[in-house]
Amino acid sequence: MRAERGFTLFEIVVTLVLLGIVGALSSMFLVQGVESYVATARNSESGLNAQRALDRISLELKECTAITAFSANTSITYRNPRINDALGLSAVNRVLRLDGTNLVIDENASSPNGRVLLDQVTNFSMALNAADLDGDGTADDVRSIAVSFKHAGMATAFQIDIYPRALLTKP
Repeated sequence: MRAERGFTLFEIVVTLVLLGIVGALSSMFLVQGVESYVATARNSESGLNAQRALDRISLELKECTAITAFSANTSITYRNPRINDALGLSAVNRVLRLDGTNLVIDENASSPNGRVLLDQVTNFSMALNAADLDGDGTADDVRSIAVSFKHAGMATAFQIDIYPRALLTKP
């Protein structure tokens, strides 16, 4: 009797079952990797958008020449002739405000459709830090403007202290 060469049906079934288990485990790792990539890309985009908004706020408020109105944690109305000249606007007040969950900047306070700097903003705060910068004995000059917020469910708060270049009086 001659010995038959090849695999038995039992050996083939065991091999297929083992390959299936290994394939299922490796696909779980692949899915976790793809989910991590998508979450990282989303967080990176949110962080970039928040940083871009902070940069724009800093640009706007650093060059302002007067603060005409301020409501803590809600809005600030100011004049920035440099930005107005760049946009071809006359001497108008500009407004940075929180409108629901949108951080908006506009040329006047009553406009319903300002430019949205950032959406999905939470924990927004804005404060004027006063000091006696002109030596008149009263702490009524704006030393800095502190702005902070969180964005789109991110745990990190974005914050900046802006030091205006002009001597500003608290409104």
